[in-house]
Amino acid sequence: AGHLVTLWPDADEPGRKHMNRIAARLAGMGVTAKIIDWPDAPPKGDAADFFATDQNSEDLETMMANAQEWQAPEEDTETRTVGHFSASDLGNARRLVAQHGADLRYCFPARKWYHWTRQRWTEDQSGEVARRAKQAVETIPEEAMRISEEAQRAALLKHAGASLAEAKRAAMIASAQSEPGIPILPADFDADPWLLNCASGLVDLRTGQLSPHLREAYCTKLAPVVYDPAAECPTWAAFLERVTGGDAALQAFLQRAVGYA
Repeated sequence: AGHLVTLWPDADEPGRKHMNRIAARLAGMGVTAKIIDWPDAPPKGDAADFFATDQNSEDLETMMANAQEWQAPEEDTETRTVGHFSASDLGNARRLVAQHGADLRYCFPARKWYHWTRQRWTEDQSGEVARRAKQAVETIPEEAMRISEEAQRAALLKHAGASLAEAKRAAMIASAQSEPGIPILPADFDADPWLLNCASGLVDLRTGQLSPHLREAYCTKLAPVVYDPAAECPTWAAFLERVTGGDAALQAFLQRAVGYA
């Protein structure tokens, strides 16, 4: 306690958010944190980039002197209510769902997690849910610093430290499986036979209309092509012309038959 730490974030939003999380943890340990602002930083520029430039020690001293002491962010109307989630495995599960639930589903019959890729739902085979759980845990110190009552704040900070343990994160994920909005059945996936999911969006096979990718369509399959309603197929058209002797009705029939197949 009583120490001062100066932090230098990367010059982008993820870098600033990460440094805010570190500052919140330090504050919970009684350490004062100051944040350096490099006004001429390139995108994502950090301390290493600064020292690689021709800027001198006076520039560094000026930035150090102007570094602002970190303050816990004030609650606003878009931030969830402080104390809404308890200091427990269930509370952590609800933190995970509040922050990432729109992109996560759990299928009990398959015993598998699925996550949204912005194009389709896919089985989690790379630890996506585990990464989201880690991110949710890292926000607990920020949540604690918005609590005005000292004992409650200290208790939640203690819980934040305990929640870093792998067993606690596993309990969070297990509890989240049954939270409202998370469970899904196999029949819910790819339920609309008239939707073709392409790289560029969803094609309604009844109308040929293209719409943006949609979570609620629950598509798991993806045709890795860009749908172009104006695209031509000269080789196919020439083939039909040749094998049908120019019979337009027969060409239309063959196109439908191949499409159905």
